[in-house]
Amino acid sequence: MNKKTQEWTNESGAALATVMFVSVLLLTASAFLLSAVGNNSRNSTDVLYEAKAYYAAESGLQATINVLRHRNVEYSRAVLNRRVVDYNGRGISGATLLLVNFNNGEKKTVITNTFGYYSFKDLAVMDIYNLDVAHRRYKFTESVRTFSLEGDLTDMNFSAAR
Repeated sequence: MNKKTQEWTNESGAALATVMFVSVLLLTASAFLLSAVGNNSRNSTDVLYEAKAYYAAESGLQATINVLRHRNVEYSRAVLNRRVVDYNGRGISGATLLLVNFNNGEKKTVITNTFGYYSFKDLAVMDIYNLDVAHRRYKFTESVRTFSLEGDLTDMNFSAAR
């Protein structure tokens, strides 16, 4: 064996050690990268659930405030009324309005008077309603509305489209 071959033979262990060291460094870096990605996705999930919890708590708080505001007043029944108009603001006579109480399934129908006014009386408060308007000659920009009735509601107008 010549002298140069003998020098490289002694250093083959150093190359193996270097490859092993680089492999361990890459493996460690990969583990930290995967850990960081996992923590980030967990934080995103936590933020999503935190936002949902916040809005749920806020709506529950609002419902509580609504109950407390009316604690000295007995609202057992309410009135819903207003007007159905054409695109020029003139009342539409003969429009049919159908009101459905989602809580008990009760349905009520009224027809607008000569000036387009309608009125529903003796409605249960704190129930959810669906109000639909129809007329044989008019189409409406928003013909169906769903709402919770918390007391008298006197501004539920419907407007016909052009």
